[in-house]
Amino acid sequence: MKLIDFYQYGKLNSLLKEMGADLKRIETPNSWEGIDDSKLAELLKTGEVEIDLNEIKTRDGVFEYEGQKVIVYIRDQYSKYHSRGYKFHLTKCNTISRAFQNRRNSRYVVSLRTDGQFKINLLDDNVIVRKDLIEPLKVCKNCLEQIDYQKYKAHPYRIKQGIYEDFQLEEYFAMFRNTKLNTGLFRNANK
Repeated sequence: MKLIDFYQYGKLNSLLKEMGADLKRIETPNSWEGIDDSKLAELLKTGEVEIDLNEIKTRDGVFEYEGQKVIVYIRDQYSKYHSRGYKFHLTKCNTISRAFQNRRNSRYVVSLRTDGQFKINLLDDNVIVRKDLIEPLKVCKNCLEQIDYQKYKAHPYRIKQGIYEDFQLEEYFAMFRNTKLNTGLFRNANK
């Protein structure tokens, strides 16, 4: 579809002349940065995509990629830590900040999964020994603290542990899908 050249469009120019107005060119220092549609399409199709953390924004205190609230995790995990379990992240917590400081921010995968099961690769000496395992991951406690999920900070250890153990991704994502706009911030068209 070809856009109309408004500077050459007769009907618009006639209307502008009747109104005594001029068509002005808008000058802005802003430029359009295109979206990597292939990454967004993969994220929406499979529920996860490899990405550099520099491409993720933090909005409302949590990670967001191309308008979608997301979580991040490391896909390539060292097998020696397998028994301790692995974590996923909701925000730029202490763990993620350390990853940035140590230049390990390209090791993460963005995910929309809500079942708590994630695709990982097990490594020994930086060599993949098992690929595409589906493993349960737990939420990062530093993230719970950072976003104060369910008033996490205010609770004693026993209750914090319950919040951690009972954390559900579906519930977490629903918090953001169900956010209502504050209509008091908009002008009433009837006034």
